[in-house]
Amino acid sequence: MAGKSVYALLLILLPTIIFSQWSSKTVQDPFDGEIIYATGVGQGGRYPYKNPVLYFRQKGGVNDLILDDAGSLICGNPTVEFSFGDANNVMNFSLTPSNDNDAGFFNLDEVYKITSLIKELKQNSMAFVRFSTDCSTNRFKLSLNGSSKAISKIFSEEFIKKGELAKVNMLRLDKIKSEKLARGKEFAENFFAQQNITFSEWDWEKIYRELEFVMEERGLELTEIIIEQAYKNGLMPDAIKPKLGFESIHYRKTSLLIKLPNLQ
Repeated sequence: MAGKSVYALLLILLPTIIFSQWSSKTVQDPFDGEIIYATGVGQGGRYPYKNPVLYFRQKGGVNDLILDDAGSLICGNPTVEFSFGDANNVMNFSLTPSNDNDAGFFNLDEVYKITSLIKELKQNSMAFVRFSTDCSTNRFKLSLNGSSKAISKIFSEEFIKKGELAKVNMLRLDKIKSEKLARGKEFAENFFAQQNITFSEWDWEKIYRELEFVMEERGLELTEIIIEQAYKNGLMPDAIKPKLGFESIHYRKTSLLIKLPNLQ
């Protein structure tokens, strides 16, 4: 059904996109009501996908962002990358194939990434796009003349602000995570140093990965007790247990352990 919808959409928009690289159109569907489209047409792609289409759609209050006719998505790992002239600032997106594997849907749950892309599409004059799968690659250019007006029909300033807030929150959480992990690593190094236990660089990497797992799965406030109980009860990976003298002790649930002061 998704493939047929994409084909029908192109038929609706074809008269408009022939004359303009960016356009918008509103149609009244007898089943879905008002549907708004904003479309950008690429140039310079590899035959037979010479003019890929990037289009935005709003139907029933739900937005979609779709790349069509850039190449077959039948092979694995379909992705699309956008550059606006700076090789050090390339935006990468994974795509979900349509049923016929001719089009790819962006994940709009990645709000901060999508809004960042929208801002770039609206503010720049040219986008360089690379579509790829495990089997093929297609590169093309996308003129952004008229893109701001067309895209604004779909994505409001409120959506953009929501994405910016999500990005701020993400950066804040990443900073907190980084700071807490650094404190956890410092605690581990000091603790084992006090016990006169030394590890190879490889062993430390395993300890650090364990810390990250604790932080992601159980909450960083358990880091100290994990480290200390690792020394006492052998909670660290098997490769490290022999150095602690706990080869025969298996992992235990951390909820059964006495909680030490956290890192807050």
